[in-house]
Amino acid sequence: MGSLDAYLVAAGFSGFGEQVWVIRAIQTILYLGTLVTTAFVGRSAWGGWCAGVLAAWFLAIPCVNMTLYTTASLGGYGEMLLIGNGILLLTLRIANNINNKESKIQGWSWLGLVSCLDWGYGHSD
Repeated sequence: MGSLDAYLVAAGFSGFGEQVWVIRAIQTILYLGTLVTTAFVGRSAWGGWCAGVLAAWFLAIPCVNMTLYTTASLGGYGEMLLIGNGILLLTLRIANNINNKESKIQGWSWLGLVSCLDWGYGHSD
């Protein structure tokens, strides 16, 4: 993990110079994206903004470990929170389309379901 973080930081460095605030700004933007997508996950899962906004407010005041891992560049934690919310949104879209019995489910939305599957690679049973 962490290559996406390195690419984002490298892009930030190329645009603004090699400074610590660039790393923190990138991590802050990623976490703001996580807050916004959390609100959308709540709206999609429970049908209203109340649950999503409440969850985003709880995330807006994080515990110590969340603060540490989302303000420093420590291996892709901020990216995975954002990508994980994206996967949840795609999966909820599939579920809502199936529940509404819509015949046309966009092909790219199946990415959420496929990415949630554990293929069992790397396990020694």
